[in-house]
Amino acid sequence: HLISDSIGIQSYLKEKYQIESKYFPYGADVFLNPEEEAITKYNVRSGNYAMLIARMEPENNIEMIIQGHLKSGVEMPLLVVGNTTNDFGGYLKSTYESSKVVFTQGIYDLEMLNNLRYYCGVYFHGHSVGGTNPSLLEALGSASLIAVNNNEFNKAIIGEEGITFSSIDEVVDVYKTDLKELGERFRPINFQKVKDIYQWDKIIKEHANYFNSISV
Repeated sequence: HLISDSIGIQSYLKEKYQIESKYFPYGADVFLNPEEEAITKYNVRSGNYAMLIARMEPENNIEMIIQGHLKSGVEMPLLVVGNTTNDFGGYLKSTYESSKVVFTQGIYDLEMLNNLRYYCGVYFHGHSVGGTNPSLLEALGSASLIAVNNNEFNKAIIGEEGITFSSIDEVVDVYKTDLKELGERFRPINFQKVKDIYQWDKIIKEHANYFNSISV
């Protein structure tokens, strides 16, 4: 018995190996207690910064997002959250660190991360491989306005309630949209999506029921 944590993985197993699998997504929790004062630690204000959270690896398209952010000419800073101690992270930091691109290093306080996601103007998710990404679900649960790398894994989660990009110029285009209007439209839908589909309690119960149904 196989379990896939994304529709994309389920389709891949079916198409490449002719194997059936049960789909259960990864889970998340909704963020219910935002505190705007918390984000002042990073010298940012509500709605006036962009951010991304990722391992510093090329397949997460961090450099594309940074270059698009800089090319857009927007005044808001981009917070790059993630450990830069590997070679690629060191390259990104040495090449792009400035007042416009702020490398925070890893942030392991979930409340702080949730507050940063909640108050950001736009949250970039550049991951291009894998199944249901936990950080993407956490961004939904923090009611972020989300721009995702345009691939089947991300689009299966974000649906029509987000922005997609696949190039530097399309990152620039993200900033040409009315981020405030899109946020007002998409943020509550994505927040509700986590409550209805991805809440950990629901996901755990679905797993347990399935395990009981296949036990002998």
